[in-house]
Amino acid sequence: QINVNVVLPGLILTPTIAKMAEKYRDRIIENTPLRRIGQPEEVANVVAFLASDEASFMTGAEVEVSGGWNM
Repeated sequence: QINVNVVLPGLILTPTIAKMAEKYRDRIIENTPLRRIGQPEEVANVVAFLASDEASFMTGAEVEVSGGWNM
């Protein structure tokens, strides 16, 4: 059986984002309901769940890890 799901990360603190001009990061944070930048571990936790037996009945899911960016 093959399950196919997708993780859609929002603004996540990566080396590239760390170099982004503060005014641009702040603008995105202001428009994110959780009002912060996500951590790589938060995306990794979702990926680990999707790869686990606990998600064995999930397929075709789009899982946003974006702090509510697209709400």
